[in-house]
Order: sequence, then structure tokens, then C-alpha cells
Amino acid sequence: MIDQWEVPYEKVLLDDELGEGAFGKVFKGTLVELPEQSSKYSIAKSMRRKSTKPEERVLEGNSADERRGNRNIVNMLGCCTLTEPMFLIVEYLPYGDLLHYLRKRRGKLVSLYTGDKPQSERGAAENDGIEDEEEDDGISSGDLMAFAWQVAQGMEYLARRGFVHRDLAARNVLVGDNKVAKVADFGLTRHMYEDLYQGKTSRKLPLKWMSIEAIFDQAFTSQSDVWAYGVFLWELVTLGGTPYPTIGNRELLKLLKEGYRMEKPDMCNDDLYTIMLSCWKDKPEDRPTFENLRSTLEDLMMRDNPYFDPSA
Repeated sequence: MIDQWEVPYEKVLLDDELGEGAFGKVFKGTLVELPEQSSKYSIAKSMRRKSTKPEERVLEGNSADERRGNRNIVNMLGCCTLTEPMFLIVEYLPYGDLLHYLRKRRGKLVSLYTGDKPQSERGAAENDGIEDEEEDDGISSGDLMAFAWQVAQGMEYLARRGFVHRDLAARNVLVGDNKVAKVADFGLTRHMYEDLYQGKTSRKLPLKWMSIEAIFDQAFTSQSDVWAYGVFLWELVTLGGTPYPTIGNRELLKLLKEGYRMEKPDMCNDDLYTIMLSCWKDKPEDRPTFENLRSTLEDLMMRDNPYFDPSA
């Protein structure tokens, strides 16, 4: 009996290769002659057989039902496992990763906490090789808060089911239509942002996003993901800035143990910086949960916009 998620290989039309990650190559493609997905673009991710080490699989091992039930997680559409090469098929989000999305909009930020004037002095956006978007490319403080809240929702969903991401960062969040943000777990971005990972072996680590216990004890939990979420918030308010920009990795490890934390960015309000600091507490048990974070962000958003409806 063929699994309900199995897609015949001939129904997958491969288009552009988007990159190559830890698990294999990633392609843009189209599913055809499927009632719910016909003519819709998706991502076909070729799977290398050697990708079977538990530490490399991370979210790859989620059951289909668990992967498909949240609007802020990149969802699985199907798989091709009966022929070589094998593919995992997931939804395609047209505006690429959030890190590139933010950097491209530097100079176009309006209604930030400090005023309504576009921040043109922030400089030109960087182009990391993704095609120009056609949609309105402005971005507001409300958009940044919405991204923060959506990612917290997606991570809460994973945490409730006992999954640890281990690489939460703006580069691992994808942006869809209407500024929908979804947490992704591709190895793709490790190839695109190779300089952000450190290590002499094939298992390079994103040190500047890692908690103290993850760095020194290799202890990865939902609470180490919360630490990374604090760094993700810092990326948001700096429109894709690189964390600890003037500090080398070896010096950073020493400073973190001594209690150093990143200072509040110029364009960050006190409420958001307080959330960041709570994510960076020494003891994992002292940090908020993703449920706490999602609820706190909802309160802030409803304070600024009484018509905000988190259930919409």
C-alpha cells in the first residue's frame, strides 16, 4: 500500500535549483495533476541517503501530521521515496528568507518606534542572489512585530510537540505573500550563509545564535531555542544586522560566560529589548517559554493596535 503522502515522481516538474544544503539539493518545482496542489509551486528537496545521523535530522523526522498543522511552519506537501533520487516536497514561499528580505528594505522602514520618517540613512540593501520582489517593498514597525509574533507562534507549535529547532535565525524564516512568516528547517541557508557557521568539521555551528549551555555543554532544548529567538529579535530590529558585529567567536564565548549581552539597538523600544534580555538569561529555566513570548507580543500588539486579532 502506497502512503498517502507519496507523490509519483512523474508528477514533480523540477525547475530552478535554489541551493544545496546538508541534506541535499533544493529545487523550485511544480506539482501537477493533484487536485489541491495542481500548478502550485513547491520546493523539492533531494535527500542524500547519508543524512541519517540523529543530530543531522533535527525536524526532518517529524510526522506528516505534525508538520502540516501550523500556519507559521513551512509545511510538507508530500514525498517521493519509491525512486531515486528521493524528494521531500514542501510549500514554496516566494519572497525568500527573512534575513535577505529585511536587508533589502533598509532605507524603506517607516513608522518605526522613533518616528514616521523613512530610515534612509541605514544604507543600501544587500542582495544575496534572490530575485527582486514585485510587491510593495516598504516595511513598518508593525510588520516587524508581526514577524516576531508569527515566529513565536511557529516555535510554540514545535515546542509543544517536543521538537527542538537548533538553528532559529532570520535566515531560517521564509516570507510568503501578505508578509506571512514561516519557520523553515532546510539545510539550504547553511550554504547561502556559510560564513555565519563555525567549525572545522562538517557539523558547523551558528555560534552567535547559540545559548551558553548549547555552546559549552551541547545541550539543545526549547529553552536554547528561546535564546536564539532573542538573537532573532535583534536581527529584526536591526533589519538583518549581524549579531555581535565587532566581537570574534573566541572572545564572545568568554564574554557570554561573564554575563555580557548585546546592547539595545538604536531602533529598538524598551519593551522589545526587555524581551530579548529575558531570552538571554543564564539559566534555561529562567527564560520565558515560547507560549510566554507569543502572549507577551500579543499584549504589546493589542496595546498599539486595539483591532489586532491574533486568531485571524
